[in-house]
Amino acid sequence: MKKDVVEVDMVDLTCRSLPYDMHLVKGLRNAGLEVDMWAAGCLPDQRGVEEGQSVLDVAGKVLWGPFRKIAKGAEYLINGIGLHWGLRKKVPDIVHYQWLPFAEKMSSLEVMNLKGAISSTTGVVYTVHNVLPHDTGDQYRDAFQKLYQIPDALICHTESSKNQLVEDFGVPSEKVWVIPHGPLSHGVTSIPQEKARSRLQLDLEMPLCLLFGFIRPYKGAEFLIDSWRYIKELESSARLMLAGQPENGYGEQLSSKIRELGLTEEIETRFKFLPQEELNLYIQAADVLVYPYRSITQSGALLTGLTSGKPVVASRIGGFSEMICHGETGVLVDYGNKEQLADELVRLFQNLEERKKMGKAAQEMVETEYSWEAIAHKTLECYQSVANSRQR
Repeated sequence: MKKDVVEVDMVDLTCRSLPYDMHLVKGLRNAGLEVDMWAAGCLPDQRGVEEGQSVLDVAGKVLWGPFRKIAKGAEYLINGIGLHWGLRKKVPDIVHYQWLPFAEKMSSLEVMNLKGAISSTTGVVYTVHNVLPHDTGDQYRDAFQKLYQIPDALICHTESSKNQLVEDFGVPSEKVWVIPHGPLSHGVTSIPQEKARSRLQLDLEMPLCLLFGFIRPYKGAEFLIDSWRYIKELESSARLMLAGQPENGYGEQLSSKIRELGLTEEIETRFKFLPQEELNLYIQAADVLVYPYRSITQSGALLTGLTSGKPVVASRIGGFSEMICHGETGVLVDYGNKEQLADELVRLFQNLEERKKMGKAAQEMVETEYSWEAIAHKTLECYQSVANSRQR
């Protein structure tokens, strides 16, 4: 007998992807579902976004430093107990996990977490944002091999991720749903470039390229810095901005590389956490957004760029190749090819009309193919399939 999905518990107990969660929750509620959000450990500018389940939420007040991870870990364990206690009192149709924070170090705990949520009437869905953690190689492959077998369904964002789950991890194809990642800056008001640059105290005339977000090695900043030596020869007035919070110690490593290459005049770093409003200023100030990643499945940062009206240049890898139509909605380059990256960036710097045309085409593509309404309806199909299988 077919069972209609009515109640869903969405779980992101360390706020790893709260903006994504909130867009999805809103879309699901608009589709008629009752969705409770379990989230904690948010940064200050993420607070108040959503009222959800009552959880312990103090770790987000400890912004940085050695105690933040400890606080978040303890908070996660306590809230995990609260989650499972809540599932006993109110039995939802679906529990949808966004992240399993202890999957690498304490995978047996997450195995119990997933198995404990499953019942004869409750199905479990897990979103595989990254098939394996970034910058770890195969170190945690065995742990994730076990975890991927437990949920009733896995959601990933690209066909390449699905192929990896099926071929490398032995997950049945019918268990994996490909549902795109939606834009995270939906609804952000556009700001004139001149105004954005003025507020950031940037030169109004220089060609400006931006790499933004949480800066980690897999995002290819070193490849980009190396490429800037060639850009300096082709377009001496061009500038690169690296804006965002680096991984521990990585910011100094990048700064040292910039000094060694004699590029301190051409490359500026603003290494700090960027609230959404300030991040939007940097995006609107730029001429070109660059994503020189060496590995990726899909990226919320890329979708943010594609909705901004700015042209994007990205590595020809993973979900980037699936999303960007080269020459129309963006530019794809081979990771590691410094001359190619330099040539494409300079070509865009020197062609305003192409930048406008490409940015507009990208915006239109995201609006039609990556709307949160469509993502929510596809997610509901996944839930319904899981609920129906539980009734057999």
